[in-house]
Amino acid sequence: MPRMTATQRNAIQNPAFGLMVFNTQTGCINVFMGANWKQLCADCDFANPVASSNAPLCQGSTLFLTASSIQGAAYQWTGPNGFTSTLQNPSISNATAAASGDYSVTATLNGCTSSAGITTVNIHAIPSKPLAISGSISQCANDTGIIYSIYPVSDADTYSWSVPSNANITANSGTQIKVDFQNVAGNIYVSASNACGTSVLQTIFVSIDSANSAFSPLSGSLVNPLTFTPVQSGANYSWTFHSGSIPTSTAQNPVVSWNAVGVYSVSLTLTAQGCTSTTTQNVQISATPTKVTFNTNGSGKNGSVQTFVAPITGTYTIEAWGAGSVRGNWNVNVGYAYITPGLGARVKGDVYLTVGTTLYIVVGQVGLTGSQSSSGGGGSFVYTGTNTMLMVAGGGGGCGLRGNGYGGDGVITPDGTTMSAYTAAGINGNGGGSGNVNYTGGGGAGYLSDGADATTNTFPGKGGKTFSSGWIGGDGSNTANFGADGGFGGGGAAGAEGGGGGGGYSGGSGGTGTVSGNTGGGGGGSYNSGNNQSNSSGVQSGDGLVEITY
Repeated sequence: MPRMTATQRNAIQNPAFGLMVFNTQTGCINVFMGANWKQLCADCDFANPVASSNAPLCQGSTLFLTASSIQGAAYQWTGPNGFTSTLQNPSISNATAAASGDYSVTATLNGCTSSAGITTVNIHAIPSKPLAISGSISQCANDTGIIYSIYPVSDADTYSWSVPSNANITANSGTQIKVDFQNVAGNIYVSASNACGTSVLQTIFVSIDSANSAFSPLSGSLVNPLTFTPVQSGANYSWTFHSGSIPTSTAQNPVVSWNAVGVYSVSLTLTAQGCTSTTTQNVQISATPTKVTFNTNGSGKNGSVQTFVAPITGTYTIEAWGAGSVRGNWNVNVGYAYITPGLGARVKGDVYLTVGTTLYIVVGQVGLTGSQSSSGGGGSFVYTGTNTMLMVAGGGGGCGLRGNGYGGDGVITPDGTTMSAYTAAGINGNGGGSGNVNYTGGGGAGYLSDGADATTNTFPGKGGKTFSSGWIGGDGSNTANFGADGGFGGGGAAGAEGGGGGGGYSGGSGGTGTVSGNTGGGGGGSYNSGNNQSNSSGVQSGDGLVEITY
């Protein structure tokens, strides 16, 4: 068989079909097949090279390719992205995902080229940001089984999800989760991870639409007719009223009555923004409330204690106003301006009484008016037969003649007040003090002790009397007509120029009457043992008042 190089072979003119020559360059038999030469090669007398690498790798790492050692052989590597090398063990630094694929290597020795050894290389990048199938979601409060999905991410091994606080993931398949909401708006986050790292977070914005079916009134003792008011306006309403004057309604604020006292079920189903919620409550329908009013039953310092016997067991609302004071009757032509007297306080609260309980009621009265100053108003008291105070509304202090002679208002704190540096108000349920300065008014009574009498002989005012003395106002008969009696309910008498203290839980102080230190009487303190309290200082200008509602 002719032996020649490839160049010599190609120089043969019109080779016959099937002509065979031995190619001294490749060590193979070449056969002419009419159009081109084909090659038949015997196995080389050495083992084919074995290819390997340090893959899989993360992007940015160095790829090391390795071929098994064949002594004296020449190597030829080829691979993805146009890679070639004649090194036995080449490397690629800062490898990218484009370097992934199959790498082959051949060995040539003594003119014989081996079959290729192949190794597959995978270069992984950090996964890309997951793509949400829906990027913004609006849910209803308390929705369950809501599904959120992302498209699969290449190179991702795992997915990590987080949901707003108080929302719960009930199923997780990696690219899809199922969530139960509990009135919680916020963001859902998801990322993809592999051995090379974690992707940027994908955010799914979740808003919660509300359908708040709460309404009022919800509970308590209620009286016909009732107007129902939902918390959420501008929605679609479906009301149901058990045994009501209307069984159903779609109005926002329906008005309903019931024919009998009792407990009835009311239900509201509300739909808003595609969301629906239902609230069902019982309402207790009571008879029309009864109000008993206690007015003054005397005048000036004298009156009497009135009584109230509870007809049923239940909650009673008691509201009491202490008496205010009035101006003195002095002659304005002498240059003395009218001075403002004090106003009585108001207290209100709920108390629980059993049937047959007796309450004792003192309604404070406005004191009499002197020719120069005025007396203190009486406090209004509601108490039990054991002298346990339930409500006390302090009376207003009388005004002085001139200058700083303003009367003090009844206050809602237990202690009385003082308008003078010479006297002290009552505290801890005791009567107000009275000074030893001339023309001084008497102190208002507290519920434990009388108000103090003025201790001078020059037109003194007397203190108001407490519970044990019959709640009599201070006696102004010894003031030579300059002063006046205090109001029933323990108001202090006026001095010639100083105002009397108001009666109350603790009495107000008497006012002094010196030209340089002229003052009005202090206001009485108040007390409230009830629930759901509502109290106001300085609101009552006339006689006191007590109302009991049940």
